[in-house]
Amino acid sequence: MLKNWHVVAAMLVAPILAILAWFAVDWFVAERPHAARPGQDYPLLAKPNCRWPSGTCDLENESFRLTLTPMSLDAAALRLRIESRFPLSGATVGLAPAAGTASEPVAFSPADEQATVWSGTLPAPRGEGATLQVVVNADGSRYFAEVPVVFLTSE
Repeated sequence: MLKNWHVVAAMLVAPILAILAWFAVDWFVAERPHAARPGQDYPLLAKPNCRWPSGTCDLENESFRLTLTPMSLDAAALRLRIESRFPLSGATVGLAPAAGTASEPVAFSPADEQATVWSGTLPAPRGEGATLQVVVNADGSRYFAEVPVVFLTSE
């Protein structure tokens, strides 16, 4: 079998062609990142630190990134801080009793002159299924996310 040079050449070329085909399909089919368009809504991806008691929650969509940090948490109220790389024109957060349910939105206010840090007070979360529903405005676009409240405490 290995005396036939056609078989040897095929065994050497086939893996190379398979790898090239993999990259070619990605090049032609993959969605290219584009700049946010004013008036459009974009989802934010919750990073892994949002899923356990870490004290912070990072949300991102390409280069747009938010960091949620609890400033204080007691039995009656939760004071939350939102930090962004880019200036925000508005920030609203609601505390829903369970994922996918409606919440009472609370408008946050800027905590610095650059409008990259926002803070506000929400009612304290009740139960383990509670989620934060975050909506921020930046450059005419809206970014949104829904994250569980488990990150509010740190171990």
